[in-house]
Amino acid sequence: MFAGSSVSSCDDTDTGFKVFGGYRINRNFAVELSYIDWGNISGAGRLVGIPVSISGDVTSFGIAAVGILPLNERFSLFGKAGLLSSKATATISGGGITSSDDSSDSELHVGAGAMFNINERWAIRAEWERATDNKLELLSVGVQFRF
Repeated sequence: MFAGSSVSSCDDTDTGFKVFGGYRINRNFAVELSYIDWGNISGAGRLVGIPVSISGDVTSFGIAAVGILPLNERFSLFGKAGLLSSKATATISGGGITSSDDSSDSELHVGAGAMFNINERWAIRAEWERATDNKLELLSVGVQFRF
């Protein structure tokens, strides 16, 4: 932090979403492509005595290898590891001035979850994912369609 600067509030919890598709190679292995919007972060504070507001967001495109452990015909566990190409945007506003900065980087993507097969085509999927460099986490529950 800069001398004369302080943070008075920070909201680092938001709703994110993801869209994914993939190919299940066999009973225990799949490959996934994904787009993840990790949500937004916002805060307020002072920079050299001037009140400022800060906001940021991160989006990622990724590919991951998925290991699947079927427990029975309806329920399975999975873990995944892969790479993300992430873009972070940060904006700071104060004193009538607004400044933004973008950065892009590749980072490790890990996750684990469970899947309940409703039928041959539809499943309910719950998972936890983490982008390691940006230290972002996403808990999600969704539906999966197989064709």
